[in-house]
Amino acid sequence: MQNLIPCIQQIVIKIPSKSYFDSHFVIEELIRNPEYHIKYIKACSDKQEIYQFHGQIAIAIKNISGINDLGEISYSHSIYGKPDKCHLFKK
Repeated sequence: MQNLIPCIQQIVIKIPSKSYFDSHFVIEELIRNPEYHIKYIKACSDKQEIYQFHGQIAIAIKNISGINDLGEISYSHSIYGKPDKCHLFKK
């Protein structure tokens, strides 16, 4: 997970100030961006469920300075295309 944190920070830095975004957005960026997706795959572990791994990504977002975690109040599509709750953040 440590190798993924700089990628998460780079994604969040590009989000305009005062914008709202959720953890699914950041996860999608990690998966779609060729610069990040190999690190995302390598950070996944067979010792935890994918939802636990994605929870760690939400915690990493929350720990970025200047980011406010508004709670698990967003509802958007997961990587499997299913609607699901996730954390909403404000920059």
